[in-house]
Amino acid sequence: MVPRRLKSLGVNLLLPILVCVCLLTDPAQATSRGITVQSRTASGASEQIRLYSEYCALVVGCGQYTRGWPPLPNPVKDAKEVAALLKSLGWRVDVLMDPPGAKLRRELNRLVTGVGRQKDNAILLWFSGHGQTIEEADGTKLGYLVPVDAPDPDKDLLGFMEKAISMRQIETVSKQIRAKHVLMAFDSCFSGAIFQMVRTKPSPYIQQKVTYPVRQFITAGREDEQVPDRSVFKEVFIQGIKEGFADLNQDRYVTGEELGSYMQEQVTNYSRNAQHPQFGKINNPRLDKGDFVFVLEPSAEQPQVTEDEKPKLAAIPKEVQQATVSLRTASKELSQLGLKRMLLKYRFFDSERLPYGDFANDFIDNGNGTVTDRATGLVWQQKGSIKSLARREATRYVEKLNKERFGGSAEWRMPTIEELASLLDSAQTNGHYIDTVFDRTQKICWSADWLPEGSHLYGTATSHYIQVQWAVNFGRGYISYARWVRTKGPWGTLGSEEGKYCHVRAVRSLK
Repeated sequence: MVPRRLKSLGVNLLLPILVCVCLLTDPAQATSRGITVQSRTASGASEQIRLYSEYCALVVGCGQYTRGWPPLPNPVKDAKEVAALLKSLGWRVDVLMDPPGAKLRRELNRLVTGVGRQKDNAILLWFSGHGQTIEEADGTKLGYLVPVDAPDPDKDLLGFMEKAISMRQIETVSKQIRAKHVLMAFDSCFSGAIFQMVRTKPSPYIQQKVTYPVRQFITAGREDEQVPDRSVFKEVFIQGIKEGFADLNQDRYVTGEELGSYMQEQVTNYSRNAQHPQFGKINNPRLDKGDFVFVLEPSAEQPQVTEDEKPKLAAIPKEVQQATVSLRTASKELSQLGLKRMLLKYRFFDSERLPYGDFANDFIDNGNGTVTDRATGLVWQQKGSIKSLARREATRYVEKLNKERFGGSAEWRMPTIEELASLLDSAQTNGHYIDTVFDRTQKICWSADWLPEGSHLYGTATSHYIQVQWAVNFGRGYISYARWVRTKGPWGTLGSEEGKYCHVRAVRSLK
């Protein structure tokens, strides 16, 4: 049986929770550093605001349970990944793995009496592990965090109450903390009604009222939903912060409201509607005005395009002088982070990552089965392959085009994802996000670029050669990936190939 972090009311409820804390050893040093953000008003006036002295986090993972609860393989791993992300952003992070109840309770008290006493701090608390919901006499459903030494409440309710931490206690902790901003995220679906959360729409920019205190909460789903031990919630959280995907207004900041909104949409999508994350602020007039702000460091990306990175004039013939940009033609390994840099650099449309992309093409139908884009100086197949092809077949298809000198040229190649993404059109026509000058048969197309091998998409098989290529889904208007596998034959030779089948739309450069 696969462990789950939630069961229905009255049954064991598996729960990871995000709660963050950190203990500062040198407050004076933190104050001298400071974290500033740029706010602006509706009229456009801007102002630099010193928002925080320090980002602090306490990351808790519980997996090795000792008193009747089934062990969980992933919460400790998840907690370590979250901690690594925060450390990479320059946060002070305390990591607490498999704590007993007394230790967990003590760390929460240290949060209140330690770093939580400093008003200019930003506090994040993450907890991953089992959870439980118990119904009270008035019908209220109260959730509990379960440390590793808590017994099963069905067998020892008194022992459970002595060890577990209720959501009512968590709410009290959030209000006892003096720090300006506190964010608690719960990677679980359990009864969190005690918080009486209030939602607001994310602002299009950082407002000056961001300096007011706030207590914000994000849960992985509704009370009656189940959360698998392998956490989609954690994955989306990390992508939203590390790669800046939760920066919905593209201002180099991710606010608590943006993060909650992004996670609600993406987790619902990736879980196929099995999870519906909830987010909001505590219903308290003195703790609901501000907004938690993640400042994205350059390494975490909201990339700033330098002069050297800005699009340059393409070197193309005089008859195509309208061309404005030159795109990369050589294939390469490209990470998720590199992909987002590319989208922002050229403002390519992507219905998921950059829905307001506005790259302007300038197509000409050459009348010989090819289309020239005067904006990029590229010549494309108008139709591409009639059927979808395995990766090796796709390579042979391009070789055949050159052998037959399709369109009068023998210089056709598989496009880079940079070139292929330039064809995405924000206007959907006839079910495809591509200009009407092109054929509609080619829904998903191979690119020449691939993802780094560190990606979880590669798996761990040793009997296969695995490659994950970037691809473009013109039917849904976004960049995706295609995984293909080739078996390893005797003496390391490569055998049969299987995996994703995609169409090919070959490209060449004007000379």
